[in-house]
This record gives sequence, structure tokens and C-alpha cells, in this order.
Amino acid sequence: MNSMPMKVFLVVTTISLIISLLFFMYSMPCTYQERLDGKCKYDRKNGIHNGKAMYSSTLKRIKELNKELFSQVPHKFLKEYKNPCWYNNSDHFICLPYFYIVGFPKCGTTDIWDKITQHPHVVETKFKEYQWWARRYERRGRPPSETMMGDASMTTGWYLPPSWLSDFEIDGELVATTADLIYALTPSAKIIFMLRDPIERLYSGYIFSRRGSQQKSAEDFHNLVEKVVKCLHQCMKVHNTRYCAYHTNICQNASTNIVDTIQTGMYVIFLRDWFKVFPRDQLHVILLDHWHDHPMRTLNAVYKFLQLDMIEDNKKKILNRTVKNARSSKDRIDLGDMLPVTRDILDNFYLPFNNDLMDFVHIHGGISN
Repeated sequence: MNSMPMKVFLVVTTISLIISLLFFMYSMPCTYQERLDGKCKYDRKNGIHNGKAMYSSTLKRIKELNKELFSQVPHKFLKEYKNPCWYNNSDHFICLPYFYIVGFPKCGTTDIWDKITQHPHVVETKFKEYQWWARRYERRGRPPSETMMGDASMTTGWYLPPSWLSDFEIDGELVATTADLIYALTPSAKIIFMLRDPIERLYSGYIFSRRGSQQKSAEDFHNLVEKVVKCLHQCMKVHNTRYCAYHTNICQNASTNIVDTIQTGMYVIFLRDWFKVFPRDQLHVILLDHWHDHPMRTLNAVYKFLQLDMIEDNKKKILNRTVKNARSSKDRIDLGDMLPVTRDILDNFYLPFNNDLMDFVHIHGGISN
């Protein structure tokens, strides 16, 4: 007697699953190269009907507005190096990064950078954060051809200066980000993200920014959060969410001094822009919890991603190095936990972005580990 309703249920469920799968496949953003190759006829998520024409014009605009940069970087690089390297007109040997750790602040990037640069085939540069896209290059003696170098500037993944926004925003829509610029210059670059609970990341940033300050308190943090969240909700009533995420100065009038803006924790918005540009096998996403709980497994995965040889003898020695840029436990003890009401405000603010992030990484193959 119950067989007919069960069959109907199974049929409806199957059809629903198929529709959901087709929707996700249809709505997945095309990569930059797919658009340039004309393989992306219609990108539903971005409302683009003619991908090739759209992204050819974007690339042209990037090159026109960055003539100085593109005039210095050749179309082809020295084949014997992993990094994009060349000799300039003055016979100076110049390299751009082979890999980038592009975000996010207070997510353990300094520590994993330290561990990566201990590999014998990674050149330890003078600075962790060169801010390459402020037109600064690594000029050094000629390194061995098997070595590589990277960059871990924390602004690369999410921050766009006002000048970039004015150049690449058309009718309130951002048509290109730093991801597009890096891809246009070095399409084989490898990109690493580190993520953390955005609420804990924000509180950690606040503690870091208030070192030595007499005003540091859970109440002060609460007041700042209240002002910024209110400001961002007002922004999102007028503009789209992506606009409010990238306009990091939008809430300056809220008198906040949080070192890392609340927008930074809207991870999924920034990941979408990088995943639209780079192929999936050139992107590596790490959770700070994974790094803490499974350091050996996580480091192995990073080495494999960067195509570095495993160094079994040195790995334990590398992992036993002091954790870099870790927050002092005394800071947390002195300040205490954030107020429950503050956590509730942030929970409600970040919830839709965290849900979107889970859907996003599920579609794109999950978190690297």
C-alpha cells in the first residue's frame, strides 16, 4: 500500500537532485582562460553573455592602466627557473613570485610562511610582505634554477586601493581585481589562502592593534563592532554586498580602529574572484584549525601543491620551530573573552557568508588538507 507514495517520493527526490546539480554546474563561474578561449558562452553568476569579448576588454584595460608594469615584464620568462624570471634592459636579473599567500590576516600565514621558507629549495626573501603590486620587485643575485621564492603580502587577496576601484568599477560593478592583474602577468602563479573563524580572526586583530593601549577592553571591541556592522548593513541596503566588501574605507566614519576590517572575514566574496581567474589546481585553501591539528599532513600538502620535494629528515625540525606571530596568551587573559552580545552580533553578520563559503568549497572540491 505504501509502495506508490514511496516511488513518487524517490522520483521527486531524484529529479530535485538532478536539477540542483545542473543549477550548480550552470552557475559555476568560468575561469579567466575559459573566457578568453571563448569556452564560457554564458556565465550565469556574473551575467556575462560574451565571455571572450568581455574579458579581452578587461585585460586590455588592465594593461592600459598599468603600462609601466607591463612594459617591464616580458611575455616569456627564462625556462630554467620556476619563478617568472628575466633580465631587463640593464641586464638586471628580476623575478616575480612563484607563489603567493594572499590571505587572510591573523590566520596563521606568518607561521606557515616561516615553515615553507625553511625548505632548501625556497629562497627566504628579506621580507615576508613585499607588497608586489605597489610595483616593488625582488632584485637579487642569480639563484640556483631549482629554487623558488614567494610573497605573503596579506593585502593581496582582499584589499583594493581607491585608485583601483575608480579605474575598474563600472556602474558600481567591479570588473577586475588583483587576481586578474596577477593572472595577466603570471598565469602559472600558485595561490594559497589560509582561513580561520572570522569572529576569532577579528578579535585577534583587535588585540594585536591595541597592544600597549589603555583603551583595550571587551567593551571597546563591542562598541567598534556595533558601529561597523550597522554601517555595513546600511551600505548593503544601497549597494551590492561585493561593493561593500571591497570598499574597506566605507565605514571610516564609524570611528573604528580595528586593524583588520570586518569585511576581510567575508571570505567567500574574495575567494570567488580568485577562483574565477585561476584554475582550481593553482589554488590551495587551508584552515588554521587543520594547520594546528595536523601540521605534518598540512605541510606535506603545501609542499606537494608547490611541487617541492619532500624532505623527511628536515620536516620534524621545521615543524618544531617556534610558532611565528602567535598571540600572547597574556593578551587574552588580560582582556578576557569578547562579550556574548558581541559574539551574537558577529555570528548573525557572518552567518550568510559562512554558509555561502561552505557551499562554494563543496562545489569547488573542498578545503585542501
